[in-house]
Amino acid sequence: STPSLPVIATKQSADTILWYTGINCGLTTASLIIDICVIYVIIQFTPNTSIGYRKHLLIVMFVGIVTTLYLCLMFQPVTTPPLSCIYPLGLIQDNVNLDTHLNFTIFVCAVALNAPPLASCFLYRHQCIMLVNSRFKYSEKWLIPLRSFLYLYFAAHGVGVYV
Repeated sequence: STPSLPVIATKQSADTILWYTGINCGLTTASLIIDICVIYVIIQFTPNTSIGYRKHLLIVMFVGIVTTLYLCLMFQPVTTPPLSCIYPLGLIQDNVNLDTHLNFTIFVCAVALNAPPLASCFLYRHQCIMLVNSRFKYSEKWLIPLRSFLYLYFAAHGVGVYV
């Protein structure tokens, strides 16, 4: 018996590949510039009373940037502007005098709503590059319950644990 053939990608012209690569590099660069600006704002304008919160935000930014760089460089451009929306939570806490627990709950819920789509994109991209006969290639029918579980897990984690 002959082994099943791998999926053959359609050959594109060098100009098309260069165009897509340019878009990838451009979006990655723009995303990094936005992230660097956000890190600068976090470091410069977070009050000294919120140093622990600042460190937490910087760690989240670092993890987000590293993950995004991996996705951008290995697969396709994925921008990180949702990470930029994290900083206003600190300003809300300072100006509206929200309880730290409530503010962190808002943050966790925001992350819980953003994480499942990113995880789904990540799974989809990995499945696209897998060979047909790879043991890591899953059927679309199997991925639907997995994605549903991810959505439920993150929604329950954000809402159930911190509220």
